[in-house]
Formats: sequence, C-alpha cells, structure tokens
Amino acid sequence: MPDECFRVRQIPLNYTLDSLIQLFLVKFPNERGITIDRKRSSLFQCCYDPRIQTAIIHFSPRPPPPLDALRFGTTYNLDISSQYLDILIDKNFYGLTQLYTPSKNIELDVIAISGLNGHAYGSWAGEANSDGRKKMWLRHFFERDRPECRTMIYGYNSRLGEPGIHTLSDYSRGLLEEIDKTRKGCEDRPVALIGHSFGGIIIADGIVRDKENRRGNLFKMTKAIVFFATPHRGLLFDDIVEMVGEGSPRLDLVHTIERGQDAEHLLSFSSYAEEEHFGVVSFQETMETRKAEKNSVTGKWARTGEYYTVVERKSSILNLPSHLEDVQSAEGDHSSLVKFDNQSNHAYTTLCERLRVLLNYIEQASGKDLAKMNTKLRLAISKNEHQLVSVLLTLGRADLNAEDIEGGAVSTNDIRMLKLLSRHGAKIDIGNTHPGYATLVQYDDPMQVLRKRPEEEIDLNHSKRRGMEHKASENTSGISRREILAWLSTLGPEDDHERIYGKRHGNTGQWFLRSTEVREWLGKLEVSLLWCYGNPGVGKSVLTSALLESIQTDYEHDKAIGIAYFYFNFQITVRPQDVLSIWIKQLCRRMDELPNSLCALYEA
Repeated sequence: MPDECFRVRQIPLNYTLDSLIQLFLVKFPNERGITIDRKRSSLFQCCYDPRIQTAIIHFSPRPPPPLDALRFGTTYNLDISSQYLDILIDKNFYGLTQLYTPSKNIELDVIAISGLNGHAYGSWAGEANSDGRKKMWLRHFFERDRPECRTMIYGYNSRLGEPGIHTLSDYSRGLLEEIDKTRKGCEDRPVALIGHSFGGIIIADGIVRDKENRRGNLFKMTKAIVFFATPHRGLLFDDIVEMVGEGSPRLDLVHTIERGQDAEHLLSFSSYAEEEHFGVVSFQETMETRKAEKNSVTGKWARTGEYYTVVERKSSILNLPSHLEDVQSAEGDHSSLVKFDNQSNHAYTTLCERLRVLLNYIEQASGKDLAKMNTKLRLAISKNEHQLVSVLLTLGRADLNAEDIEGGAVSTNDIRMLKLLSRHGAKIDIGNTHPGYATLVQYDDPMQVLRKRPEEEIDLNHSKRRGMEHKASENTSGISRREILAWLSTLGPEDDHERIYGKRHGNTGQWFLRSTEVREWLGKLEVSLLWCYGNPGVGKSVLTSALLESIQTDYEHDKAIGIAYFYFNFQITVRPQDVLSIWIKQLCRRMDELPNSLCALYEA
C-alpha cells in the first residue's frame, strides 16, 4: 500500500525520534536502505498514559517486510531488553490515537470517528501528491491551525471481510470506554466530536447511551458535533449487501445502517442536542458515488458501477432549529468529502471557523472569575405573568432581584444557561420565587418545563388546562355569548384531542414536527395545505395531535392567530356544515367579542 503509516505504542519517555530510528535499524538489520521518513513521522505523549509515548511513522522507501506483511488486527511486538514493556507496532489504529503534540495549553478535545469499513487514519487522508505522499488534515493541518486542541482519531473493527458480529451498541460502548480512559483528570475539558457516515451514528448512539445510563461526562462536556454524510434515516446499501453476501455475520450490521437510526433513538438524540445546545454542523455530499461491483475475472470488488447518491440530503440532516444545526455542503462523494487535500477546502475552512468560535467562547468563560459561577442564583417567577425567568445567567453578572427581572432587565432567553451554571455548582435561592418553582426543581429535566407556563400541575400536558380555559371564558363572558357558542355546535373536538394526544408516548412525533415539510408549511404566508396520508392505524391522528399541541402552545396567547381543528371518526356521521360550525365556534372562543354578524344570525 503506497504511503502506508504505522502506529508505534509503549515507547519509553527517554526515546526521541532519532533513537527510535536507530532502534529500527538494529531490529531490522537485513533491511539496509529502509528507514523512517523523519519529515512525515512524529513522536508525542500517549493519550492514555503520560508515562509513555506514541509515534506515527512512515517508512522510506517501503516498510520492512515483517511490518509490510502485518495483517489488520494484529500487532508486532518489538522487544527492548532494557525495558519492561515491549514496543507495539500496528497499522489498524484501533482505540484512540493522538495525532500531534499541542503547542498551546489544551482547551478542547477533538475526536474523529470514521465510517463503516474505514480506517481510523486513512479515511481522513487526501489524495497522494506527485511524490506519493498524502496529507491527513486532522494531523497535518490541525497541528498548525488548531494548536490548542488535543486531536484524536478512534479506530474500531468494522471491516466487512472480517467475521465480526459487532453491533452498533458494541461500537458506541467501546467509544465511551476509550474516551473515559483518555480523560482521567481532565473530565471538565470540552469535547468536539467529528463523525463520517457510520461514525456519526456511533456518536449519536454514544451520546444517548451516555445520557440515559447516567454516565454523563461525554454528554455534559460535548459542545460541538460535526456530521459528514451521516445516514441518520438510512442510506442506499444494496451493493454492499450483495458484496457482504447472505450468511455473512456482518449482514445484520449492514442492514442496521441501511435502515438508519431507530426513530425513538434519533428523537432522543435530537432532544438531548437541543437540551444541551450542542453546536451541530451537518455536511452533505455533493457528488454521486460509483456502486461497488464484482470483477468477473479477478473476483474482486471495486467501485466501478453506476453512479448513485449514498446518503440523501433528507437523511443527512437532523432538522434541528437553525440556531443549533448548521447545514453545509462538502465537495466530494460519500468517501472523498472528508479527504481534504489543502487548507483552502471549503468544508475545512468552515469546520475551522466553527471550532474557532467555540474556542473563543471557552476562552471567555475560563477567563471569568470562577467564584462568580458559584454565587447564589435567584430565580423568580412573576406572579402576574406566571413566567419563569432567570437571574445571573451570564457569567460575571451581578446578582439581580425580582424587581429587576419583572422590569425586563433580564431576558427570558437566558433560561438556556440554567443547566450550565448548575453543573458548575451554582446554588439556587428559591425564597423569592413563585410557589410553582418548588415543584419544578424536582424534575430531572426541567429545561422543557422552563419554557412552559408553570401551573399547579407541571406535567407538560396542556390540553386539559386549555379546555378548562375555554369553559371558563364561556362562563364568564355572559349568558348570550355562552348560548350562542352552544347553539353553534355541540361537538367536542377538544375531548377528542385530549384523548388522542394522551395516547402518545413521551416525545413521539417530534421527527414529524422537525420535518422540512412541516416547517415549510408553518412558515408560509399564503394559504397552503399540508396533506399527510397513510393506511388506517399507522398513527396519522397521533401525529396530528402532536402538531396541533405544538401550534396551540406556540400561539396560545396570540389572539390574532386563529386555530380550528376537527378529528373525523368513522363511527360518527357528520355533515360538512357540522364541521364548519365547530370551526367557527373554536375561532370565536379566541375572540374578545363575538362578530356582530354571528349575533344577528343567532337572533334571526
């Protein structure tokens, strides 16, 4: 393999690159003329153990035969009689490997995970130059452009030709374990994760697993995630299925990737990303990829087939709010879009800019007086508006009182900082808060509740309360108003909505609310129809109830927005005029005064 590199581990601290070169000359005495390419090789501290070193080395003009013949997944042991440990040499790069020695104080851990059947190092390397040498941007470009980052790559055995029975859970658990091992003593250091294709799926699964298994460190400290052509909702893999073949132990894994993430799992990750405000950048492939096909003569598989799009655009994005997910295009097909040849590559400069912004934020936060982060927070809920607002949510601000808050000195957007400060030990003084706050703080995940109106029952189910408000408005607006509304219709779609919405499990339907179709429909100013179709029983009504609940919550206090709905039921016969009547009734409920034309019609 041209320009093949090797990883050398367990190198004693007293070794330099020169002494390592001399060691190889001694250990491979019959291979004169073969030496380590000093310009392309490097030696640095091991990311697992500071008492030893790791090296990435390139040989010139070729590797020694014993290393050239080294199979993936195997290790060559180089005995050093004067040392207790053997030096280990491999070319699979399994586990985490640091790529260079940061020249500045480390402020951020960057971890990159390659895709299925990829190589932890080679998958990120560009095309060879005229001299046969390749540039690996995470190593060669980042060392200069991101000297404050400890940049690591993660390798795992997903080679399709191996008889492995690994599952997605195996890979994500392995990633979490290895990250934990390399972050002993620096658990509070922020993390940025970069995933290509299936590597992005492993990241998403790892984040959910870390959160739900209450490990928490990776989940809490992840500040940015970069996805390159990640098939969140599946991809076209028919050529790979054929290449793997029936009966292969890898077939289940291939089908898992082909289907995409489980809807509930993807929803959980998206919810956690919103909760922790991960900065997500989703890169999409811009060129088609040739399909793999088998050569009838040699029997080998190669990408010589027809062109196709591996990961469609709708599968490569999460549909998060625009302030959380930045959707970008990367020049290249499914494989080459992460092989940057130079530092002017658009995707590379975009990625560096996102990391620069993140590092500036980290630097500003660390420059504050940390004692201020532990000062008491006073959170108040205006008794008039029943709205939770926060105090001292920008680092370094002086403590404010309830009068400052109610006067508008603090924006309710500051609520998003609550968890960050709480993680740093900020104490909360609830002596000056609305009584509902005492109930609120008992929730494991108060962030969703913070965005709602705290009532006596803080359960995120507003349908019942909304129906009570409708009844209250009828009973307090005068007998004529109540009689007119009752005359309009006796149907009760509010009860139907409460019943159907109550059937859904937590967070069901969020993928639907975040879909491009729904978001575009909600954003249109002109009259438009969103037509959702499906067989009976597939869940159309439940999805509709989730959308309706979201709309009613967003526009609950905006009387300029009319909201009307009806759930059809094959067991009940209704006429078109019945539906129109209930819609008029629902629209009138949001009005302070009934239209004169309606009153005249009632009296006629």
